[in-house]
Amino acid sequence: MLTEPFTTSPFNLPKSLYVRAVIGRLVWRYVAAIALPVVAFMLLGVAIDLRYAIVAWMIVCVVYPMLLLLVYYSEMLRPELRVLSFERVVTYDEAGNLTIECVKVDEEDDRPLPECVFIPAADIKSLDYAGKCLKFELVEGNPSGLKYVFVPQEQV
Repeated sequence: MLTEPFTTSPFNLPKSLYVRAVIGRLVWRYVAAIALPVVAFMLLGVAIDLRYAIVAWMIVCVVYPMLLLLVYYSEMLRPELRVLSFERVVTYDEAGNLTIECVKVDEEDDRPLPECVFIPAADIKSLDYAGKCLKFELVEGNPSGLKYVFVPQEQV
């Protein structure tokens, strides 16, 4: 893990970063179930009838985008993910714990702030770099409800 503690200044990252990480995690978990129908119908289309290949194309163009939308609704629209929509300060202490505190940058913003999120070191599964961000991967079922915490690399 990271040895040096840090505290960031208030930052906000695009939500697409979190979406790509969550969908990527699910795609690799279920890669066989996702690819098998398309491959099977393509093989049937080559061997038996071209209409099966059209069904495979329909799965890719119609069914999979609908499944992505359902994954987005179930994974990204949970109440515990409200912390991702605010400017936040992330603190990583000597014991390896993470604290996420939401702050108001704009005085005209009248949305209520979510509570401070504390993530103990035991709930951090791994730590690596994802592009220009430091990515903390958290264990499934941790009390915060988050799966990842991203911190801009220049803030560490």
